[in-house]
Amino acid sequence: MPPPWTARELPSELGPMFRVRDALDESAVTEARLRARDLDAGVWGMRSTDDLSGDLRGRCELYAARLDQRAFFSHVTAALLLGVVLPREIAARSDLHISLPAPHRAPHCAGLIGHQLRVAAGDVIVRDGLRLTSPARTWRDLASILSLPDLVAAGDRILWRKRPLASRELLQRALPTTPVRGSKNLRLALPMLTDRADSAPESIVRAALVLAGMPAPEPNHEVPDPAAGHSWWVDLAYPALGLAIEYQGDHHRDVAQWRDDLRRRARLEALGWQVLELTGDDLRDLAALVRLIRERISRLSRRS
Repeated sequence: MPPPWTARELPSELGPMFRVRDALDESAVTEARLRARDLDAGVWGMRSTDDLSGDLRGRCELYAARLDQRAFFSHVTAALLLGVVLPREIAARSDLHISLPAPHRAPHCAGLIGHQLRVAAGDVIVRDGLRLTSPARTWRDLASILSLPDLVAAGDRILWRKRPLASRELLQRALPTTPVRGSKNLRLALPMLTDRADSAPESIVRAALVLAGMPAPEPNHEVPDPAAGHSWWVDLAYPALGLAIEYQGDHHRDVAQWRDDLRRRARLEALGWQVLELTGDDLRDLAALVRLIRERISRLSRRS
């Protein structure tokens, strides 16, 4: 007679993540126990003793335990696992993107967005024990989901000089050879990419300006300050006009950071620069933001 598992106890052999089938067939756990609220049931056919609602990697590990061995994480899920910053509204969605190589049918079940992909050698990698698309292939697949400015931001992160995930050559080689959804945006985005952008908002602003027909600002531009004995680094700059465009993220609300920002702005202005500060609110209407910067450039051009 199997022991009557209480609301807290589970057989130790199951571990923190386990299949419902194994619990029922091999460990004699009741269906009522598997419906208990202390178990995470976010993945069909699986249970976890940990709450995985906000744990992307944990949910991926749970899915991986029941996936076809040929399956791999892709699109948004692969991007987040790789550390690519995506728009908040896309990153916050709980569904996982999982693909199977053609001609195998895309997987379908609750909490999952399935894809069938034609993959080449090197398109699928193993990272920290999980199968997922390579950074270059992930960027290619994101083109079917992201806007062009957001695609540029994702590509910039992949090339980022401080921790590159892939080279420009690999991104070029990943481009589809036949027209598919997003292929036009990929070809438009590739020439705009840089390894010098330090944040997604900087990339989005730069892309919006270029797409509006304006010259591209220089990312992460160095401004020497002999009096201070060091240089300042400007998010985006038009050096010939002395215009610095700075993005103020939420971390700038910190009192110490705010004081540093005031000193920084004062020094840049003392060096002859005009500083235009942007926040997340400005990125909600890129057309209006482009008009603002265009007007500022026009005014400075008339003075020079």
